[in-house]
Amino acid sequence: MGKGKVFVVMVGICAVVVLSGCAWRRAMAQRTGAAKAAAEAKAAKAGVEAASVRIVLDSSDTQGVEKVGEWPDGLGGNDWGSGCLFAFKGKGECKFVWRPDLPKAGRYRVSVWFGGDPNSDHATDSPFTVFNDEGKETFKIDQTKSSDGWKALGVFPFRAGKSGYVELTNNANGNVVADAVQFELVK
Repeated sequence: MGKGKVFVVMVGICAVVVLSGCAWRRAMAQRTGAAKAAAEAKAAKAGVEAASVRIVLDSSDTQGVEKVGEWPDGLGGNDWGSGCLFAFKGKGECKFVWRPDLPKAGRYRVSVWFGGDPNSDHATDSPFTVFNDEGKETFKIDQTKSSDGWKALGVFPFRAGKSGYVELTNNANGNVVADAVQFELVK
């Protein structure tokens, strides 16, 4: 193929456009630039600013997570990263903590991510507790279905540093899944 040329190849009744290396890079740069510009315009129109702080802690991270008890590897499908961890139904003896090192104080949207339930044994009342500047709040989350993206627990005040965190225990009616938690500064 020549430099910067576009070729059209017929495959059955479909036409496939084949671009040379330079043309492909230009097309992707234009597409990416256009998509980014459209997203920025949409956000500006809605009066939303991009978050200045967004921290995602995954269960496979070596920093910012703590676990007590047995947490075997799991695969639920649609997991954040390469998989997740789970704990069998219990009385709270297994705990998983996501503890971010927040660079500034403020109100953060806290969201959880978890995959599906391939063995039909996940809890419908997985207790995620958010520890923040105003105390703590526990949310009973149904983990029998994938979170299908980030599932927001709410917006909470946090100090800078590591004093705030999210904790999941196995005090539930089925297995609980520890996957990822996101902390996103909103103001």
